[in-house]
Amino acid sequence: GHWWGKAIAHERAELVAYKTKIMAQNSEQQATQKRTYALEIRGVGIGIYHDHQSEIWKLIKKKSNNFVSIYSRDPKDYDASV
Repeated sequence: GHWWGKAIAHERAELVAYKTKIMAQNSEQQATQKRTYALEIRGVGIGIYHDHQSEIWKLIKKKSNNFVSIYSRDPKDYDASV
């Protein structure tokens, strides 16, 4: 029995260390997810004025792809303090 008790204690210690590591990784991942999100909404509507949405459409036309964002994908282009 003595070696069996040491083996069980060692396994428990490893399990606790593993759980602690996983919980820390999960917390870090959740914190990262909370601060790295973006919402982009595009729509088509009726404007009263001629140039109501012309800037947006010019940017979309310049990209030549309706499925690519008109905004930069470089995170350095945005303020992280928001």
